[in-house]
Amino acid sequence: MTTARSRLNLANILDDASTTGIAAFVVGPPPTADPDLNQRLEVLVDAQADVCARRRITYVDCFRPLLGHDQWQSDLAAGDGFHPGQAGYGLIAWLVLHAGWQGWLQL
Repeated sequence: MTTARSRLNLANILDDASTTGIAAFVVGPPPTADPDLNQRLEVLVDAQADVCARRRITYVDCFRPLLGHDQWQSDLAAGDGFHPGQAGYGLIAWLVLHAGWQGWLQL
């Protein structure tokens, strides 16, 4: 799928959610063990962040904080290179919890 199509799809989802009164919170994709895929993901992450910023929607960038993270890399290496283990999912949860989750829930 092209970056333009991905942007449009996310924009449509967020606009539909807004129209129906649903608050949105977007969590971006994490990096993989595949450098070529990571190059494409970086472009997608930038596009998603831009779409969210234009709509004032919280966007959690999981890509850049985890790209060089030792535990993330270890978890990917121990598995299939795309899905982390328990520690890796814990890292994603930490990013979500510290990137606006409580504000989004209005706590």
